[in-house]
Amino acid sequence: GNGATNMLEDPVILSIAEKHDKNAGQIALRYLVQLGYVVLPRSSSPERLRTNLEIFSFQLDEEDMEQLAGLKKISGSWGLPSPYNMS
Repeated sequence: GNGATNMLEDPVILSIAEKHDKNAGQIALRYLVQLGYVVLPRSSSPERLRTNLEIFSFQLDEEDMEQLAGLKKISGSWGLPSPYNMS
């Protein structure tokens, strides 16, 4: 939901996920955390709650971060536009 479905199927994100043995959602959350954002993932699934916490067990390297930053420029945003200016 929330307009993020295509992001979770992006080949760049899936490639980074495979590299780190994580899923696409974990890569997206970790990217935001490394940018300094506070993320509040929610789920009613115990398995998804567990995997959401696992984003603190790895770090994205500089190449990963650059590839992910490039995705924003191509598609405009991940998910719905934010009403907040985070810069």
